[in-house]
Amino acid sequence: MKRLLYLLPLFAALACTTASDQEATPFVGPPTPPGAEDNFAFHGGEGTDCDNAVVIKGAATTLIGLRAQNVWIDTHFPGAERLRTQQGDCASGITDVVEIKTSEGERKRVYFDITDFYGKW
Repeated sequence: MKRLLYLLPLFAALACTTASDQEATPFVGPPTPPGAEDNFAFHGGEGTDCDNAVVIKGAATTLIGLRAQNVWIDTHFPGAERLRTQQGDCASGITDVVEIKTSEGERKRVYFDITDFYGKW
């Protein structure tokens, strides 16, 4: 019984630790097939609306497709801040609408047709 009393402060100290005392484990998505990240291509329009959506083809997974969206935005709007992403209501296919704030402070919506990679994990 005396041995348990000696361990009591140790258990109390461990019980008092919080999540902020521990390092967060970053989310690691599913593995990417070798070279797959280099295989996407952009087709379609300039992303101004449903009829002119940027079509992303060849992304092996959803994560790679989302990375492709970021590449397109960074290329066409350097320094843009992503404000939000929502699913679009376009008749042409499954669409993401990414709202950005350009480096000049202008808000824009960029339409991406994600039909080719949507739901591929």
